[in-house]
Order: sequence, then C-alpha cells, then structure tokens
Amino acid sequence: MNQEELSSVLGVSNDTESAKDTSFVVSRYKDAYTLSESAVGFGSLIKVFGWIVAVIMFLAVLITAGASAGEHSSGETASGGLVLIKLVAVVIQLLVFYIFGTLVGAVGHILRATLDSAVTSAQLLEEKKPQNN
Repeated sequence: MNQEELSSVLGVSNDTESAKDTSFVVSRYKDAYTLSESAVGFGSLIKVFGWIVAVIMFLAVLITAGASAGEHSSGETASGGLVLIKLVAVVIQLLVFYIFGTLVGAVGHILRATLDSAVTSAQLLEEKKPQNN
C-alpha cells in the first residue's frame, strides 16, 4: 500500500496545515500494517515448512521401515511398533509447526484489527473542517 492509497483510505489530504504531522502518523500506521502483514505471512510460512518437514520425515520413516523389514525377514513385530512410534512423532511434529504458525498468524491478524480500530479513531487523521459561525 503506497502513501496515496493509505492517505485516501484514512481520509487524509495533503493540503491541511498539519501535513507534516499527518504524514508522520500515516507512515507510522503504514509501517505497522506492513509488520502485521509480515506476521501473517510468516505464520503461513511456518505452516508450510511444517508440512514439508513432515513429508520428508514420513518418507524417511517409510524408507527405514522398508529397509528394516528386508533385514528382519523373521516377522518381528518390534520394527512395526517402532514405525508406529515414528509416525506418531511425525504427526506431533506437524501439529507443533501448524499450531505455532497459526499463533504467529493470529498475532498478525490481531495487530491488523487493533490498527484498524486505531486508524478509525485517530484524531490527527481527521480532516479539519471549517467552522461556520
């Protein structure tokens, strides 16, 4: 979002007496909105990274299970239990990344909602109207 778009959304014109004050406040809000968008994006990135790591771990479990099944042709059940434990670890890892990514994204959404509230109630961003006497 560039300066003109943000100014128009906020209802600020650059023709007012306090253009410098308004410009400072608008740049502060613009930076805060950028930060909130970054937090939301970073949360999504964490979730995607969690899925990638989970797929790699799942493939590693399948490969090691196949290799251990080839070595132990006597039909031992201990390797099956170990594979199950590894798969549970993959699911737990995926849940941890997903929950953490969701929390980081939620922080970004909360920041955006707080900024929306602050922008709508900011007195410096209101245009000065001429007084009719």
